[in-house]
Amino acid sequence: MQAAKLAAQTTKQQSKAPQGFREINLNVNPVLSGCGPGATATGLTFDGSSADDSYLNSQFQCGGKYSLKGSHYEGVAGITDDGTTIFAVNSRINGAYRTMMGAFDIDGKPKAPSTAQQKILAGLLKNSERRLMPDAKSSGVLGAKTNGTNPRAGVYVGDKKIVYDFGFRVADDPAANNPNKYIDVSASVESDFNHRVTKQSYDIKGRNGAFTGFVGMDRNGNGSQMGYRAGAGYGDFSASARHANNSGAKTSELDLAWNINKDMTLTASWRPDNRPPTSLPASTLKNPGAFQDFSNYSLKLEIKL
Repeated sequence: MQAAKLAAQTTKQQSKAPQGFREINLNVNPVLSGCGPGATATGLTFDGSSADDSYLNSQFQCGGKYSLKGSHYEGVAGITDDGTTIFAVNSRINGAYRTMMGAFDIDGKPKAPSTAQQKILAGLLKNSERRLMPDAKSSGVLGAKTNGTNPRAGVYVGDKKIVYDFGFRVADDPAANNPNKYIDVSASVESDFNHRVTKQSYDIKGRNGAFTGFVGMDRNGNGSQMGYRAGAGYGDFSASARHANNSGAKTSELDLAWNINKDMTLTASWRPDNRPPTSLPASTLKNPGAFQDFSNYSLKLEIKL
C-alpha cells in the first residue's frame, strides 16, 4: 500500500518535470538502529522521491525514544542536459519548511545549483522558498549557506577549522539588488574543532543616495593581529583609511580618490608608517634587486585600456 502511494507520487512528479531534466526515480527508506542507550544514527536515506506523514510516523516510533511525528520529508533528483546532477530535499518540522539544494557536475564535483536549476527543483517541490545551498570559500573550505533570506547565515568546514558567517540588511527596497538606501551588517568567525576562536571579521556598509560608507575590523584569536578600515564616498569622490597592528608592527594608509571618468582614476595616498628598514639587502650592478618605494606620499593616475 505504501509502495503504491510512493509510486503514485513519483509518477505525479515526473509528469511535472520540465524539458532538459531527466528525473531519477527515488524511494525513501528509514534507517533504524534500534532502541535503548546504544541506538545511533537513526534517520532517513533518500533513494526515493517522497514520503507521507503516516508512513514515517509508523516507521520511526522507537519505544518512545525517537519519533518524527508531525514531520514530513520529500526529495527530488535528476540530470540536466549538460550532465549536472541536481537534487533537493524538503523538510517540514513543526510546520516550518526548509529545503536543501545541491548539485554535482559531470565529474562528480559538488557545486551550488544555478538559478535555472533551482527553478527546476522549486517547480517540483512546494514550499521551497527557504533554501540551504552548498557553497565554497576562496580559501577552499566547503559548507552551506542560506539563499535569498534575510538574515543570512552559512557554516563552512575545512582543515582543522570551522567558519561561521552571519549577516542582515535593512533597506528601503528589500527586493532590490542595489537599493537606494540600505545598511548591511556582516560577521565571520573562525574557530578550531575545540571551539577556540582563531579569527574574527566584522563589516558594516551602507548607502543613502549618492553617499556611501563602510567600516570594518579584523582580529586574530589572541589579538596580536588587528586591522581596521573605514571609508566614505560621494559621487565620483571617495576616501578610505586602513590601520593594522601585527604584533607591534603598525601600518597605516589614507587614500583620496577621484573617478575622473569610467576609465581614469586619480588617487592620492599618505602612508605615515612607510619607512625604509634599518639595513637594506646588498645589491650589485648585475642584481640590483626590485625597486622599493619608502615614500610617505604618492600620487597615482590609473587608466583602464
